[in-house]
Amino acid sequence: GTGGDPPNAIYQWKILCVDSASGAIEWEQLAHEGRPTIPTHGSNTYASETPVTDGDRIYAYFGMTGLFCYDMQGKLLWNKDLGAFPMMAGWGTGSSPVLDDRHIFVQCDNEKESFLVALDKTTGDEVWRVGRDVKSSWSTPYLWKNQLREELIVCGGKGVWSHDPATGAVLWKLDGLVGQFQASPVGDQELLYVGAGNAFGSRPLCAVRAGAKGDIEIAADGSTGSGVAWYRNSGGPSMASPLLYEGRLYVLEQRGGLIACYDARTGEPHFRERLPDARGFTSSPWAADGKIFCLDEEGTTFVLQAGPEFKLVATNKL
Repeated sequence: GTGGDPPNAIYQWKILCVDSASGAIEWEQLAHEGRPTIPTHGSNTYASETPVTDGDRIYAYFGMTGLFCYDMQGKLLWNKDLGAFPMMAGWGTGSSPVLDDRHIFVQCDNEKESFLVALDKTTGDEVWRVGRDVKSSWSTPYLWKNQLREELIVCGGKGVWSHDPATGAVLWKLDGLVGQFQASPVGDQELLYVGAGNAFGSRPLCAVRAGAKGDIEIAADGSTGSGVAWYRNSGGPSMASPLLYEGRLYVLEQRGGLIACYDARTGEPHFRERLPDARGFTSSPWAADGKIFCLDEEGTTFVLQAGPEFKLVATNKL
């Protein structure tokens, strides 16, 4: 459901370490026990955010329940309560934390007090915080390592911001992307690929050049500034994040079982095809060994040959 009060029940938030070869649980830690601070959507959970690790520590962010840091043996090193704020329509949270060499970054866009924060990853101390004039979004920040610099990219509202990871200073802002931000951007040495989407309505998709500065706007007629390499008014990702692989951009649609492939340099479409009997896509696609893997909500993985032509090579059901 949506809205209403949090469930009147005691929940446990846990971290589990699983042996990848055998499936045996090596250790399990209880991060928090208590009543949830906010409601959540029936398709969401209170542990939707993906944990991250730098090989020395594990960081788990449970949305409005806090951020927890463990060592590889499961010992709690620090934890941080970043506050609890209402989300749009009681849908819950989904933005995962991101690491660089020194910081852990958390984007907390909500209905009351949105912010982007950088914490020292060894101590949990706050390094910088930027207030955000946007409401709820579910996009995970993206650390873009391009030919010029490292940038922390965050999406929300109708815009995309690039921040200096060290200070939080805004390097550029892209305005005029109308849609919901649930997917995350992806980039290469030269271009950042970013889009917004919703199940119905506008779904813009564009590529921003490395070295962009100041305010970049996509006007209502689709015209762009010099910081944008290409723009399409449809094709943006609604829930699953786009996949960049071998010079092509693959985008799954949330409904209809559709996948589209674009030339990453130009934005020109190669194909847009329906995967046979596919259900909705909320999980992001991945690639390996020249193949694209797309897992739908019913547990079927569609395997495509990577390339400019649509070629389904296998369908694997769980």
